[in-house]
Order: sequence, then C-alpha cells, then structure tokens
Amino acid sequence: MSQNLSRGLENEYLVPYISFTTNPQSGSIVGGGTTTLTAVAAASTGIGYLNYRWYQDDVLSGGITTALSGVTTTRSYTLNYAGDNLSRVVNYKVSAEWVPDNSDLIVSHGTPGVGATGVGVGQSISGYSPSGETFSNVGVVSVAPGITVNIVAVGVQPLGFNTSSYNLSRTLSVSATISNGDNGNLSYQWKNAGTNVSGATSSSYTFSAGHVGLNTYTCLVSYPTDELVSSVTSDSITDNSTELTKTIRLEYMPAGGEKVSSSTDYDVYSEDVDLSDYTNGFKIDLNHVQDVIYDVGSRNTSVYAWENYYYVSMFAIDDDLTVDLELGGAQGADNQNSFDGGIGGWMVIQGTMEKEKEFVGIAATSRQSTRRPATAVYETGSVIGIAGNGGRGGTNGKGGDGGADSAGALGGGTGSVGGYFAPNTLLAEGSPPIPTANAGRGVASRCPKGSSWYQNRYGACETFTSKLRDPDGVEYPVATNSNNTEITRGFKMTNLYLDNGNHPGDTSSGTGGAGVEGGGRNGTDGGAGGSGYYGGNWTKLASILGGNDGSSRNWTYGTNLTQTVTTDQLGTGYIRVFGRRGSAGNNPLVTSKNASIVRNPASLTRSGLFLDLTSWASTEEVLIRGKVDVTNTNSSVIQYLTSGGTFSYAFQGNSDEYLTNMGTIVMTVDKNSGTVDQWLTGGAYYQFRTTNETSPENGSGIYQGGENQGGNAGVASGGEFNITLHDTGSSGGPDNTGANADLRVTWSIQGER
Repeated sequence: MSQNLSRGLENEYLVPYISFTTNPQSGSIVGGGTTTLTAVAAASTGIGYLNYRWYQDDVLSGGITTALSGVTTTRSYTLNYAGDNLSRVVNYKVSAEWVPDNSDLIVSHGTPGVGATGVGVGQSISGYSPSGETFSNVGVVSVAPGITVNIVAVGVQPLGFNTSSYNLSRTLSVSATISNGDNGNLSYQWKNAGTNVSGATSSSYTFSAGHVGLNTYTCLVSYPTDELVSSVTSDSITDNSTELTKTIRLEYMPAGGEKVSSSTDYDVYSEDVDLSDYTNGFKIDLNHVQDVIYDVGSRNTSVYAWENYYYVSMFAIDDDLTVDLELGGAQGADNQNSFDGGIGGWMVIQGTMEKEKEFVGIAATSRQSTRRPATAVYETGSVIGIAGNGGRGGTNGKGGDGGADSAGALGGGTGSVGGYFAPNTLLAEGSPPIPTANAGRGVASRCPKGSSWYQNRYGACETFTSKLRDPDGVEYPVATNSNNTEITRGFKMTNLYLDNGNHPGDTSSGTGGAGVEGGGRNGTDGGAGGSGYYGGNWTKLASILGGNDGSSRNWTYGTNLTQTVTTDQLGTGYIRVFGRRGSAGNNPLVTSKNASIVRNPASLTRSGLFLDLTSWASTEEVLIRGKVDVTNTNSSVIQYLTSGGTFSYAFQGNSDEYLTNMGTIVMTVDKNSGTVDQWLTGGAYYQFRTTNETSPENGSGIYQGGENQGGNAGVASGGEFNITLHDTGSSGGPDNTGANADLRVTWSIQGER
C-alpha cells in the first residue's frame, strides 16, 4: 500500500509506503545461458526515488538500480549462468526503498492520510522507509544441464519427408547429448502422431508403417536421474507409406538359349503385373509372350525358339504372396490321317511365392510334331508342378491324354504311358529320352543340374543370388524397357529332361507326350500322354487328366471360395497365376493379423454377410478400403458396412437400408465412389447391407465371390473380398456375373494403428 506525501508541519513530510504489483517469476536456465527477472514497484508521488536491490539466496547480488518515485516503475535483472553442469535451485527476490532527494529534510512517519506524528525538527529515520526495505515475493530459478537432440537418419532416406511401402522396415535414429556428459543415462520414447509407440524406447526405432498415408514420428528424450532437467522433443519426420501391391515381375528368358550359349544373341524381355488387377488370373501363353516381345523389339525368330515354347522367370516384388498356379499341358499334334493328338493335363497348385525368389515357368504350343517340353513350374531350382502333354496322333490311332498328378493315358495303341510319381518322390536327376527311332522315354529332373559352368559352382538343388545367366554363366543382356534383376535364383536351363516323350523321328508314328515321365509309342498308333506331378511345399487344389480342352473348370481355394476358369480351347500349354493373399492372409497384406469376410458367423445371433475384424483388439483401428471394380446400373445402388443392429437376412440377400434395426452406417460405397478408405474399430463384426432406389423394399441382394445369386443371376465373380450387389432382388434376374455385375466392390485391409 502507498500513501500520499502531504505537507504537515513546516519542513515536515509524510513518507510513502511501497508495494510490489509484479513479483519476480520462476524460471529456468538449461545448459547455460541467461534468464531475466522482472519486478514492478509502486509508490506515491514524492520528491525522491526508489532503490532496487536484488538478492540471490538472501545474498545481495547485482548492485543497486534506481527509479523515480511517485510512479509505477519496472526494473529487470538478467541472470547469466555459464553452466557448470550441476543442477540446483536458486531463490531470487528484490527490495525497493524510497530515498528523499534531500536527506536534510525533516521527515515523519505517520498514519496514511492523517499527518505527521512524534518526530521533531532535525530528526531523520534510518532507511527512510516506514519499515526499511520492502521485499518482493521469492522467484525460483532452476539451473540444470541441457539436452540437445536431432533425428540423424531415417533409413537411407533424407530427413523431412520420406516414402516407404507400408510393411517394409524403416529405421529412425536420434543423436542426443546432455551438457554434463552423462549421455548413457538418457531415456527415449518414440511417438507416432504424439502417441507413445509401445516398446520404442531406444535411440533407434525400426518400424513398419501401419497404414497407407502420412505417419509423423518424434522422439522424446529425457534425463530421469535429475528432475530439474527438462525433456526435449526431437524434430518430426513424416513418412508417406505407399500401398503394397501384389505385383510380380516376369522376365522372359531366351527360348532356345539352352541349346546355343551365346548370350549376345539373346535378350531378356520383362513386364510387371499387379495380380490384384486380374481377379480371374493372369494367363501366360506363347501368344502373350510374343506380344510382349513385339512391344519392345523384334522376336528374331531365326535365333529364338519363341514359336514353339517359352521360359519365364517370375517373382513377387513387394511381398510374399499366396498364389494359385494353374498349369495346362499342350495338346499333341494331329496326324495327317486326322487322328487327333491327345489333350494336355490340367492342374492347380497353391503355395507361397516369396518376395524376390525366382519361379520359372515353361510351356509350349500345341499340335507340334517335334519334341517339346511339358508345362512346368520350378521354385528356384526344384520343380513343383508338371502338367503332361498329350501324345501325337498316329496313322492308326489318336494320341493319349496328358496326366495331372497322374499317369498319362494311352492313345490308339498299346504303348507305355508316362508313369505316375507321387508328390516329392521325384529324383533330383532324371534321365533323357534316347534319341533313336525306337527310343525309350525320359524322366524329368527334379533339380536340373545345368551346364558344366553351374555344376562347377552349385549343387543341382542349390540356390544363389544372381541375374539371369546363360548356360556359360554370362548375364543375359536386357531389351529396351526391361529388367534382368538380381534375386534369389536356382533354375539351371540345361539337363531338365522335360522334352522326354518317345519320338520315332518319322511322320506316321505317334510321338509320346512330354511330362514328368514321357509317354511311349507303339508303331503307327497314337503316342501315349506324359504324366503329371506336383511337389515341394505346394498343395494340389485340382487336377484332371486331359483337362486342358477348352472346358470350364473350377476349384475351391478357400473356405466356401471357388474359382472358375476356361481352359485353353486350342490346347496350347499355359500357366495362369492368381494372387490370393499376402503373407498375413489379407488382400492385400499389411499386417500380421487376418481379416475375413464370412456369412452367418457362429458367434452372432443374426444372419448375413460380415467383415470380421475380431483379430484386432477393440483399442486398435483398421483401415478398410472399398474399391469399385464393376458398375452396370442406372440405379443408385449402394453397399454399406454397418455396426450394431439386429436385422438378419437370408442367404440370398434382402439386405436394405429401409429395413429397420440395420445398425449404424460406418462406410458407404456407391457406383460413383471409386475408392473409399475408412478407419474402423477392431474387435468387431461389420455387416454388409445395400440400397436400391428402384425397389426399396427388399430390393437388392449382396453376395460374396463364389456364392450363387439365384435364378439366372449366376455365381458371383471373384473371391473372398469381392462383394457383388444385385439390384433386381434377392434371387432371379439377369446375369450378374463378371463384367455384367450391377455393382462389384473389392474390399481390402490397408493398414492398422
């Protein structure tokens, strides 16, 4: 409180009271530096001034500063701390004292507003102020060592903004020091979007980005041994996680290169194929191979054997993929007397195509009178599937059909068929056919040993890291816009013994078809078919002796999931690849947990089609994508995902937003949506429902790939994650398959957090 100075007796004044309106605030000095303390004092108007004195831990520090009295005055004090790396707490305060400008004046202390009392002329009061110095409150300054921290590496990418595939490892690192030198006792906590990353408590953090999109990472560095040391957050790094695809690379090897080891005459032609774009599989036959070569250069048929057969090296680029491999054997040649050649075998096997691990496919044209290889696939250096070729027709009888996980079939004669080999019973080294008119048939090598160049370096079944090489070990050159990639390989082009049918060398007799074991022949009767085979860690899903005849075929590749295809009408050998899932069982892979689409899950009390996210916890979120693949309607048809609700519907649809108790709509995809992404909470089931504006009462049905839509609508196309909407009712109606679907959406899991 302050008091006006007023004239009392002659030469006598009342002395003002002093108060602080602003006290020094607490602060800190980290790792050396300065801080400024500020105080504001108020006094009544008088002829004099204020003295300020600063105290550190009650010891006078910093000298005296002055200001005129009678006004509100501010005085600051800057504390400079050089940094001795010791932590401490320092108490600061400031005093203010009024001093008259003429100390000889007689002054009196009195009651504010009353006047002078009790002091005579010529007397003075020590310190001038009524109570001597007036002190501020105490300001506390903490002094401690400082931490400095910077992100120094993000994998091999520059700091700032980086791009990664969402399941590929990336490493973040920080460089942190503390000014007292005790760096070993620093603690770390990595954060994603401000949230602690569980277990990420070291100076480096290796992560797999959890979802498509932006992830912002920081690291909080602390010094737990000293509570006065402030924690420091690093600069942020933003990572843009891109989609992981089901892309495979196909490198077409020089057909004929196994016979002439002159790499300068041969080029490798390649293409990248995203299997997600081929729900009905990606077919590789000679027509396709030739088209690829025409796109980038001349086929050079005088050097290559492109007109007869092909080799293709295949491998996954982004991720381990579960694939189905469909193998169709080639048909045998017809005889001039119109006895048909035998039909090639047909088989489907399923297994894992590991990232950057070589698979080699071989197939030939149909109806060739010369010896040609059976359709086969090798995993690195070991054969995993062979579909036998049909035998050639003779002058007196037709050719026998090729086998598929079976022996071949007899043709018109009584010759020997290609024999059956049970899975994983094939010897590493086979035997070639004997090249005479009455020759015996050969047996394919499980692991072709290759030329002497390979034999001097690797075992027959041994893998190695390499680009594609010719039989002499020379890397093949690359055609324009093509690749020859260094990956894990094992295939050796020679000593396959895959063109192993009995071949008499004349035009009247039937030639045996190639296979795991070649078919024989009997005079002028048709040649027998070659046998089929599968092995390794692959599972057979389907096989038909003589099945590559242009017929519609199907097989089950998952729970209640069916694939339908049409085999080659001309009986040409081919390989078709289906990208089913990534290594986590999702479409595409992004996580170690599995999502599925199921009908009538046993744990629920209602029927319908559901997205099952129960592999995740309720504290986690899953990024769901709905991508419109086919739309063929003018109606406002919509697919929904809903949560909750009690409404059930029968197998053949009747799902509709106009029905009651359908729950809460959490995701919407209509015919114009394109691609829609939405985060959904884990640990739950979400039900698929529909809308159709033209018949709102039970007017639309919704089906998983492989389900029968009823009436003439047919079987819904695609697989587990392909959901088809039929806008004309729960059953019946026109064809609603493939490209004729009213609305088909591919649902996938894009990430988790």
